[in-house]
Amino acid sequence: MPKVGFKPMSNYKINIDKPLPADERINGYKDFDALYKEYQVITKFQFWRELYRNPKYFAALVAVVAVGFLVFQAIEQQQQAQDVPAVQAWEQPYTEVHIPLQSRLVDANKGHQLELRPGLVLNIPAQAFSKEEQVLTHGKIEIRYRELQDPAQLFLAGITTQLSTEEALTPLTILEIQAFQDGQPLLLATDKELEISYLTTEGSDTYAVYGIPEGSKGWRYIGKDEVEQVDARPGIPPKPEPPQLAGVRDLQADTLIPRAAERPPQTLRPPLKPFRIKADVSDFPELRPYQELNWVHTGESEETDPWANGIIGKEWDNVKLRKLQPRRYEITFTRRDPQTGNIERFRTIASPSYPQMTYEEAMAQYRQYLQQYEQALQQTQQDPAELEESRKAWQQYQQELREWEATYGKLAEDPQTPQYKRTFGVKQLGIYALARTTPTGPLTEQLRLKDESGADLPPGQVVYVAEPPALLAFEVGKAGQVELPAFTQHTQIWVPLPGNRLGVIPHPASSTRMQIVDLSGKDAETIRQLLLQKPLSF
Repeated sequence: MPKVGFKPMSNYKINIDKPLPADERINGYKDFDALYKEYQVITKFQFWRELYRNPKYFAALVAVVAVGFLVFQAIEQQQQAQDVPAVQAWEQPYTEVHIPLQSRLVDANKGHQLELRPGLVLNIPAQAFSKEEQVLTHGKIEIRYRELQDPAQLFLAGITTQLSTEEALTPLTILEIQAFQDGQPLLLATDKELEISYLTTEGSDTYAVYGIPEGSKGWRYIGKDEVEQVDARPGIPPKPEPPQLAGVRDLQADTLIPRAAERPPQTLRPPLKPFRIKADVSDFPELRPYQELNWVHTGESEETDPWANGIIGKEWDNVKLRKLQPRRYEITFTRRDPQTGNIERFRTIASPSYPQMTYEEAMAQYRQYLQQYEQALQQTQQDPAELEESRKAWQQYQQELREWEATYGKLAEDPQTPQYKRTFGVKQLGIYALARTTPTGPLTEQLRLKDESGADLPPGQVVYVAEPPALLAFEVGKAGQVELPAFTQHTQIWVPLPGNRLGVIPHPASSTRMQIVDLSGKDAETIRQLLLQKPLSF
């Protein structure tokens, strides 16, 4: 009887008729390394063969890759929004010089729409502010704000537009917003958002919102703004007029009245046929004294001759002057064709002519204006209060003129220029910029900077590079060495020095000589105007 689990040999089929492999084949498999390499080659493309043969396998792989991409993108955006590094801990270079903030009072319990300036609006919801986590529902809230419009203001405020050593912001506008009640700083309520709308002629989607929320030390990416083209453009208000005393004081500038006699009317010969235009000459003190002013074409080509091109006699929407040289101006005519709606523009080169004056008449009028200036100057020197009032009036005029140019300058020049309203929200008080990023380029310029005594600037000294509208900051290394981006014709270098002094290199592309300016007793606006002069004059 057979044992359990034992099967008789008759149950097994052994094929003994199959020929044994040849000796050569048996010997070929004795090399295990060669056999293993052959196996690797056979199985190397097994994954892709299965992917091709099985559609479900392919769909699963696509899903895994898509999920991985979305997760990576979310992490990258979060890091971009929170981890943009500060180039330095910003500080004001001159703590006693302050860019003043403007102020508005609002009711804490109501919503408000504040026009900070023409084209710049701040929308505040009701019950938007809190103090010590308690939302304020009554009382007056003081909104303090300031718009930083150029590198000089950024410099005095201690702010740069730098994102990193390789990238900077090119801003359309920078706005700082603060809130106070009874002199105590407030926070924005956690569920509230301020809305800022900015009217501009720039509609590009390359701009975004960057901010320095309170307590931060560097720019952070906030997000994109909403861009809406404004079809019904508001009327353009008249350009601000300079104060009367300032207009008289401008006669210190070179005047054309004495030169009128150097070229009497009878010297005009064809084709120098005079023409007359209606243009704003408030920015040209040498032209203001004239009640009537004729012009003659002085360009070298007939393409710029207004008579040869049928320009004279037409109605023009805008006529703009730009001074090229003494007694030589560029005049740009702009109009919109009423039939086609197309824009028409013509540019000519011309010089002023004075056919209605003799030499004696011109000199008599010149002496009259000069006498008015001397009388006004004596009066203001005798009355310090009036002198201070005149200075404030001039500063206010400059501010109003900058705001007008920023909002309406391009529209006044070209009536067809479209306007865009750019709107964005902020969830914290602080400083915010509507800007695009631009590369600063490699650091190709190496300078060795010295102070007025000839000593090298100390390591760690901050050097500011003004590249309008951007402001960059770099630190001095050993032996006064500093590496900077390539210079352009607009570059200036500003070096804060001890004792309320400022070192300025106005044209580093041509000379690295540093000029020293004493800022003692000067306010922020005076320093700003000094830094914005072209060329600088100390």
